[in-house]
Amino acid sequence: MLFYVTFNLKRSEKDNDAIYALSPNWYRDWENFVCEKSSEPPGPISNAGISTTKNGITRLFRRDCKHFQVNESIWNFLYSIYGGGPQLLIRSNSAMNLNSNVDDQIST
Repeated sequence: MLFYVTFNLKRSEKDNDAIYALSPNWYRDWENFVCEKSSEPPGPISNAGISTTKNGITRLFRRDCKHFQVNESIWNFLYSIYGGGPQLLIRSNSAMNLNSNVDDQIST
């Protein structure tokens, strides 16, 4: 499973899928659990360390803040198991309104 998820993490930028940000701290905890370096599951996804909320909209702190980018399939897979959030949308998919500026916004 780790190979599958890592492979998709690396190729997610090439997909036309939506792209979500994932905290590097949470990802390391998850990776340690999956690779059996830790017996403790990572707990809910926690993107609080890479996000800020203003006027009811949660965004990345900065575009250059450290984060992993995962495609929608991987985000949904991880979220279905661990929950948490917030969901930080980096890029919408081609099926969404292409004229709207959704960079760094989330769906709540």
